Amino acid sequence: MTGHSAAAGQSPGAPSFPWPLVKGHVSFALLVWAGFVAFVLVVILAVAAVRGIEVSGWDRATEAVRFYAVFIGIHLGYSQLPLHITHGQTRREFAMQAAMFAGVFVTALAAMVAAGFVLERGLYEVAGWPQDVSDGRLYTSPSELHWIFVQGWLVQGLWFVGGALIGAAWYRGAWSAGIALTAAIIVAIVSQMFITSDWTPFMNIYEQAAGSADIQPALATLYNLVLIGGLLAACWYVIRDIPIQNKAA
Repeated sequence: MTGHSAAAGQSPGAPSFPWPLVKGHVSFALLVWAGFVAFVLVVILAVAAVRGIEVSGWDRATEAVRFYAVFIGIHLGYSQLPLHITHGQTRREFAMQAAMFAGVFVTALAAMVAAGFVLERGLYEVAGWPQDVSDGRLYTSPSELHWIFVQGWLVQGLWFVGGALIGAAWYRGAWSAGIALTAAIIVAIVSQMFITSDWTPFMNIYEQAAGSADIQPALATLYNLVLIGGLLAACWYVIRDIPIQNKAA
């Protein structure tokens, strides 16, 4: 991220946009995405050599993207936070720039997930394979790119913010990390409940709130935005007075 000095024409106290962080991480994510897409397509072709293809391979593979998001979130909270504070940023400025970065980064990840379906569709159409997707999604077809993007944004956003919370709490101390990890796991379970029709320990709550166990995309979107907002609030609670450790010998 950039320093705390205001850019020309910027109101005093307003944080500058974290261009270096965005460019670095989004560029690297694009490289990872390209390699991941190529790997998935090779796996699909390898499977096709021994058996018929009946479902979308990319639909299954995108489950791994959330782990990439949580890793970057942990890195942001554990490594980038103390680095930028020791270089002159206030905790508030860092939190605001981190939120800007999160919005752009998660949007880029969601767009990459959607683009992967488009690339896979070309292969499937040439080969004559059905590109069916799993149940328990906000989308029911790989052509519903808008809902694919929305689900990707919600899932990656929640896991990224959860990772940032864990990272910042981990930097603060072991007890804080344990509490943050427990909270993040519970939120992830509840989020999954709102997106999928799979049973979870909280399924009865969803059925009472939604009126049925069927997935309702608009309601799922709203509930997940509330969960992300809750994690953001928890991140600020951890960051706002976090002590910076002196690692000098």
